[in-house]
Amino acid sequence: MPRGIALLALVALCSCRGPAGTYQNSHLRFDYLSGWSVSKDELVAKGAARVVNIQGPHHAVLTIALFAKDSLANLRSFAASMEKNRGGAVGEKLTVAGIALGSEKKGTGSAEATARIAGEITKGIAQHFAVEVVGVEVPHEADFYQRDLGSRKVIFMNQVADKHAAATQEGFQRIYDTVAFNE
Repeated sequence: MPRGIALLALVALCSCRGPAGTYQNSHLRFDYLSGWSVSKDELVAKGAARVVNIQGPHHAVLTIALFAKDSLANLRSFAASMEKNRGGAVGEKLTVAGIALGSEKKGTGSAEATARIAGEITKGIAQHFAVEVVGVEVPHEADFYQRDLGSRKVIFMNQVADKHAAATQEGFQRIYDTVAFNE
């Protein structure tokens, strides 16, 4: 009997790490783990780009921005734009009934980041910054990568608080391992 319980527990543990589902819409496809969900898939910039946001546990976010291959969008300008606009977005999200409960603190710089995306090692940019919530600074990292997938230039951004990076890495990687754009 104990062996049966142990086997049942092992099956339950393995199923938690399996994909919760597959997202497929307008040629974009990826798998995601339980606890992750697509919160937005929309055209922006007068239809010049498509943005897909995936929310994970611990407020983790992965954004997939798709552009035409001949688009002027590039990794450095995208990362710089996100850095410039992040403070206002953080402040807005952390304001309740007109009371500011938090804000972004000045970033501590950028470094090189590396991830395996769609089977290839991809170099990118890591931005380090802190979010202050009710007087407590919470260090974060946002990583940016660019890859061509099918007929699209794709820029990825994953972001999470440093203290939750290990807990969310498997979720980010599942999406990165399975992302494809097939026409």
